[in-house]
Amino acid sequence: MGKQPSTTEASQVLRALLLAHLYDAAGCLAKLRGPRASVHDIRVAIRRLRTTLKAYRRYLGAWAISTERAFGALAKKVDFLRDSEVQLSWLLKLRNELKSTQRAEVDTLVKILRADKAEALRSMRRTWIPRFEKVSARLAVRLETMVTIRRQPSFDAAFRKLLKRRIARFRITAQRVAGSKRGADLHAVRIKGKQLRYLIEPFAAESARLRRTKKALETLQSSLGDLHDIEVLRSRCSEISCKAGNLQQFRQLGKILKDEERALGSKALDRLSRKRLSRTLKETISSLKRPILSRRFHLRRLATKGGPPVGAR
Repeated sequence: MGKQPSTTEASQVLRALLLAHLYDAAGCLAKLRGPRASVHDIRVAIRRLRTTLKAYRRYLGAWAISTERAFGALAKKVDFLRDSEVQLSWLLKLRNELKSTQRAEVDTLVKILRADKAEALRSMRRTWIPRFEKVSARLAVRLETMVTIRRQPSFDAAFRKLLKRRIARFRITAQRVAGSKRGADLHAVRIKGKQLRYLIEPFAAESARLRRTKKALETLQSSLGDLHDIEVLRSRCSEISCKAGNLQQFRQLGKILKDEERALGSKALDRLSRKRLSRTLKETISSLKRPILSRRFHLRRLATKGGPPVGAR
């Protein structure tokens, strides 16, 4: 039986964690080639890789920075496709709630989005997947040959220190934008919350407080994510209307989106201001004075069911 994360140097645990994320990415990549391709899972897999590489770069070496940036560039390429998937799902649900005389604008937009999505998916399969495989293969080789660059603290100690700092940053951001209805402010909270959640996620099973924090962040992000999606869809409608030279093309739909945006904004602010979230974060910080990862925790728990890492030998 191998060492535990509570005593193993940080870089060794991070190697196991990044390999696990690559296993996940391999499984998600296979789905992109299927008839019901969806980019949601691969976007999440990339986020997990980027969060780990960026948060723990001091324990990995300078190569972690360039690798994280390479995955970041890839992530930007799939944003449009993911937005199209979410927008189509929302519009089709809305269509079922409208009277037949109110569906014309929705039908027009759905037709445009489906065509754009199909083209984006063809492009992704043609150029994006080979690029992703190349970056992933490079990371897999790096992890196979990785050595500890200097004496490091245990992973548990490094994790607790980083987690405390990330929670503090999130709380500062949340307090700064409290009561704001500006999309940019709420989006900033969403990004900080997402980074914190992905940091906690692999080890949430080790601590009840980590699990509560993860759940609280997921609830908040759900509201903030829905709001962001509506904002993006409104912007997309305006872009299509301007391109067609008809600013009134989605007039009725625009009113519906504006009302939905207002309602989701209020819901997100309500969840952000709840004392329960603040209390959960405070409790998590107080628990960081003692080890989080139990002696029973083994690196094999990081293994996933995705398949062999992309590019692994």
